[in-house]
Amino acid sequence: MGISCRADTANSPNLRQASNVCCNIIYTSQLKERFLKIADRIPLHLDSCTIRINDNESLLVTGWTGTINFENITKNKVIQEINDKKNKFKKHSDAFPDMMTIIKSNNLNIEFHMQFDYNVNAGIGLCLELGGQLNWYI
Repeated sequence: MGISCRADTANSPNLRQASNVCCNIIYTSQLKERFLKIADRIPLHLDSCTIRINDNESLLVTGWTGTINFENITKNKVIQEINDKKNKFKKHSDAFPDMMTIIKSNNLNIEFHMQFDYNVNAGIGLCLELGGQLNWYI
């Protein structure tokens, strides 16, 4: 079953009133189901990141750098991108309060990861932020 997302809500006032809107994503009942499945360890791919619970009982929010060539990656750019992912995650959490309920009721730590997309099949870890502490892999 696919996720129902629509980017254009300007011409649909009824739709705007019926759903929460964040980052050009409408929170439909299907998307709510997908968020709730995170607690069942089913990853959610949303807004160019993956949200999932790992075996260490942490909520992983993994994003990929927009940099195409690995040699062009800079720490400043990665910091900017991880901050963007954190802000989008906050907006999603605010628009979908059940997300924070899942985090709190399961005592999950939130880990923000940035990766370089290597040939679409693998990611090269760039950094991890946990508890405000940024740890570099590169």
